[in-house]
Amino acid sequence: MSSGTGDGNSRNSRRRGGKSPDVTDKLPLGWPAGRTPRTQVGVDSRLNIEVVSASSELAAAVEEAAILYANAQSAEAKRSLARAVKRENLAPAAERLWLMLLDLHRVLGEREAFGKRAHEYASRFECEPPPFDLELAPPAVDSLAAPREIVAQSKAFLGVIAEAGASRTRVEVDCSSLKRVDFVSAAALLNLAADLIRNGGRLELENVNQLVAALFEVMGVSALAKVTTRD
Repeated sequence: MSSGTGDGNSRNSRRRGGKSPDVTDKLPLGWPAGRTPRTQVGVDSRLNIEVVSASSELAAAVEEAAILYANAQSAEAKRSLARAVKRENLAPAAERLWLMLLDLHRVLGEREAFGKRAHEYASRFECEPPPFDLELAPPAVDSLAAPREIVAQSKAFLGVIAEAGASRTRVEVDCSSLKRVDFVSAAALLNLAADLIRNGGRLELENVNQLVAALFEVMGVSALAKVTTRD
């Protein structure tokens, strides 16, 4: 499942006096810069405003959890997601938050907590929850295997990616074992992806967990690299 940046059905309504409220600060995460959502005025304008609000609140919840986890604050990220999934105003878009929470339990090895949340997820969305033990597609033969963490102290792997980019146009990184990426390393990956593009190449990050994928979205990595989640 790839990182979700498709909450773009936001619309506006008209205030008295003919002036429309500014909703550019409430755009969903990942909305293209400079693009303004279409305004539709009519009997459903209040509903459209509510959609904008839900989209921005969802984006804020995703970003908060991603930032907390990137800062190695797993417990805080878990509490943040647990609160967010209970907010009825985010349904049905809250499914992404549920998947992030399930993935966090999985990353932390919390099988019992995962099972409880998975049951709640299945009941709420009336679908089969993801399994605790994932069956991931085998990585490409020439792909690079990411370590458990890519943090400021682990610059060696970033160097491996840069070296691979010097001889390949397509650098694939299997992130099946990757648990966490910090801000410094996410910024470095962003620069590596930009360098590859300038040289006619591309960075592909595969089997990324939901929280790391959300961080890549926040940091802009997803805009320059292909990011594929593992669910």
